[in-house]
Amino acid sequence: MTYSFTSLDKDRAHAFLVPYFGGALPIATMRVRAGRHSSDEHIPVMSVRTYLGPDMLRPEHHERMGGYEAAMSGYSEINGSKSFTRWMEVNARPWSVTSDASVAHAGQGPSSHAC
Repeated sequence: MTYSFTSLDKDRAHAFLVPYFGGALPIATMRVRAGRHSSDEHIPVMSVRTYLGPDMLRPEHHERMGGYEAAMSGYSEINGSKSFTRWMEVNARPWSVTSDASVAHAGQGPSSHAC
């Protein structure tokens, strides 16, 4: 995914819902230390949290994931990653270890779209 190209604050964790086999994969970003002897430098990673089956998704989850196929279809074209980057920015929600990656945090994301 093109998380590094988004305008999202890389020092904050974000959650995304990605369509997968009729359901969704909640994906969360986090910063991790590469090794126990490394410096204080942390690298950003994306972690798949679980699988949500179709019966676990609400209409707002489907709306949040809307446009994924269109964004992915343009990914390999020139400037195609811009549409996917934009999709990620709209889909993103603030996330912490104690939160559910599929839950909305109204008014806290990069857009006003509900989860």
